[in-house]
Amino acid sequence: MTKSRQTNHVLPEAGGDSRPSILAADLFEKQFGSLMPPADAEAAEDLLIGLNPEQREAVLHTEGPLLVLAGAGSGKTRVITHRIARLVVAHGVRPWHILAITFTNKAAREMRERIENLIGDRAAGMWVGTFHSMMARVLRLHPREAGIRPDFTILDADDAQSTVRNILKEWNRLDAVESPRQVTDFISRAKNRLLDADTVAKQAEKSRLPQADLYSKVYLEYERLLRQNNAVDFDDLLMLPVQMFRKYPSVLAAFRRRFRYIHVDEYQDTNEAQYMLISLLAGEHRNLCVVGDDDQSIYGFRGANVNNILNFEKQFPDAKVIRLEQNYRSTGNILAAANAVIANNKSRKPKKLWTEHPDGDRITLFCGDDHQAEARYITGEIRRLILTDHTKQFSDFAILYRINALSRSLETALLAANIPFSIYGGLRFYDRREIRDVVAWLRLIHNDNDEMSFVRAVGMPRRGIGDQTLQRVQELSAANGISALEVCRRADTWPELRNMAGRLQGFATIIDGLREELREASSLADFVSTVQERSGLNDAILKEMERDPLRGQERLENMRELLSDVSEFLDSPLPPDLVEQVLAEYARQYAEAVAAEDGAVSEENAVFAASHVANMPDRGAIIEMIAGQTVAETFADNSRLLGAWLERAALYSDSDKDSEESPKVKLMTIHSAKGLEFDTVFLVGAEEGIFPSWKSIGSPEDLEEERRLAYVAMTRAERRLYITHTDSRMLYGKTEGRVPSRFLNELPTECVDEIMPSVSYLSGRGGRRDASTPAGSFRRRREAVSIQPATGAGTPHVREAMGLGVTRSAGVFARPTDSDEFLKADQVKKGDRVRHPARGAGTILDCQPVADDMVLKIKFDSQKEDEPPARLLLRSARLTRN
Repeated sequence: MTKSRQTNHVLPEAGGDSRPSILAADLFEKQFGSLMPPADAEAAEDLLIGLNPEQREAVLHTEGPLLVLAGAGSGKTRVITHRIARLVVAHGVRPWHILAITFTNKAAREMRERIENLIGDRAAGMWVGTFHSMMARVLRLHPREAGIRPDFTILDADDAQSTVRNILKEWNRLDAVESPRQVTDFISRAKNRLLDADTVAKQAEKSRLPQADLYSKVYLEYERLLRQNNAVDFDDLLMLPVQMFRKYPSVLAAFRRRFRYIHVDEYQDTNEAQYMLISLLAGEHRNLCVVGDDDQSIYGFRGANVNNILNFEKQFPDAKVIRLEQNYRSTGNILAAANAVIANNKSRKPKKLWTEHPDGDRITLFCGDDHQAEARYITGEIRRLILTDHTKQFSDFAILYRINALSRSLETALLAANIPFSIYGGLRFYDRREIRDVVAWLRLIHNDNDEMSFVRAVGMPRRGIGDQTLQRVQELSAANGISALEVCRRADTWPELRNMAGRLQGFATIIDGLREELREASSLADFVSTVQERSGLNDAILKEMERDPLRGQERLENMRELLSDVSEFLDSPLPPDLVEQVLAEYARQYAEAVAAEDGAVSEENAVFAASHVANMPDRGAIIEMIAGQTVAETFADNSRLLGAWLERAALYSDSDKDSEESPKVKLMTIHSAKGLEFDTVFLVGAEEGIFPSWKSIGSPEDLEEERRLAYVAMTRAERRLYITHTDSRMLYGKTEGRVPSRFLNELPTECVDEIMPSVSYLSGRGGRRDASTPAGSFRRRREAVSIQPATGAGTPHVREAMGLGVTRSAGVFARPTDSDEFLKADQVKKGDRVRHPARGAGTILDCQPVADDMVLKIKFDSQKEDEPPARLLLRSARLTRN
């Protein structure tokens, strides 16, 4: 075997899965190791300039496990990026031996940009990204070992729910669950705990609970459908690599050789699967640097386990622990208050934030008579501060709330005051209906076997193919081992489909025709425009505009914006994950050329191919590509371009972007505010049952997470912090008396100015209490109330304790919320016979809690057999027992 063979280095078209599995983690060392510049002592010293002693200590640490406990605003990103840069510059660590993982695309982009600003092209080959994007790269490089084919599709949460819904519908079990999301959440929790479908099925047998049996069977069928469609969901992106690493030690060994220095940001937010991934990868070299703050662990509902960071020293007894306690964001009073609140948690590592900033303004605590007074006060303060301080912009203000429902009155008041605002973290671009429709068409064009996309595409726009026909197509697909699209192509061969054969074959012809056009299209953006037109999606929106002009216009604008997104992707520099795939493709193609002559694709051929890549004469071209060659310049094959864009679309989160044309006040949940900072913060709704949530009352662990959430909210503020609550609040359509949050009782008196509740305040004559006044009114009200576990604020227990009596109505159309005459949530269940004052008797088919109400699905006796059940809100339904 000689090295003189020539091969075409243009990437091959997307093909089957006959290519050899090359441990691509070894390629960079062979390719670029000799090109790396030597260590630079002077540049390394420059990286320590401006660091405080604790930051400097963390940056200088290189070998062995390191836990950096980074308090809010302590400069942790600077520590991570300077530590990574110094590993390369001072110690000559190859950049491809470094892995840096965080939790959002925005944070990953910022981290990579900072590293590149520090060391320039030396960052080439370094993996910096989110857990999901990094593990998607691992699976793309080693799909066979993970049990999938190379062209797998990544499903999002909506696709997963749609799949589960179809399973339940096929089994006639939709009424057996409150919603398909409950089942997908169950599957997600299982995968995050690394429990596959077979394991869950065995556990269900032991439990003997009917619901567990159903959920486990759905999980098994869901997994079967995913593999049949060559698809993975987001949780698979974590679970499959763990399974692969355990099953194939050689693959794990290769990635351990590759990633000798691992950095994990926001370590307190890791779940079990993420914890195991990091433990496996760091198991040999043990050069693991984790950065996080247990006081900011607020994602328990997503499976995050704060014990991962609390027990780090148990896992690594020789770990170095460094506390970053100097805060560069907030004033002394804000930090003193935040420290005092979080100190009440028992499960935490002790730390105390401090700052060189002055104490600044005391925290303003405002109690309004009601939610409208609260909102008017906030808008008035924003106006006052803008007028008195001309350096202020509306974007300097943020309004934070525990639940989205609190934004309604705030939005109304901001509009009335003509204050520009935006809801941060709203609906993702790719979650908008029209965009999901286009993406479904593109995914089906890219992958014949994508059944989830087939179901959406064949039904949007509507083309006269009903649910029964669609179900039969899917049954024939499963029975014959072919794709649903292939069934459509051959529809006239099955008697039961002949009446619909024209429509089914017509749909398949459109898809096949578009696939041909993809190959010949001058650009991917032009092709996407063609799909929008040929699919009929544009026409459907035009018809909608006859009914709703504004909505139709907005949807068409989104369709056009999608073309901009595709164009920007094509013109963007080649992402690092695609660089890795490109190098692997060169090696794979060469191995195939060797196999064509020698008759086999062996491990020897794969190694020879990697050696060939390492000795390619045209290294400059690849380095130029890494330095900024665009996606479109690299892939001449439109099919490859479409696949790369679809993967990016699946992983992309529009909430990571915060683009706005003019300064606006930000409204957001506290969870959305994590990682952000603002000059002035208003924390609203500090009331029992809202914050802390009524669900946490009675659970010490949940209550501690609520307190961590309060700590996160308070430390978003740089100069001014306002905390507001009310004596009464309209929420979910009813007005109730409120109880001040227990967290207010934990604030140090010397850090707080309290504005007393008074209607006259709104005209400028309100009372104010400062630190010299004895215990504040909020403390007296708080102590007068006894909250019972598992009951929300505003329940009869709270009203009776406050002496408020019955609930005040929301207006002349008051709902009978407290009348004993009508059925309440704890008095209804599926199967009950009930009577409606207007519609008569009926049977409850489903009960779904929502907010403090319940959505009922009722089939009334007066309805026709084919008429869908009615959906009613229990509180307004005035139901009685039949």
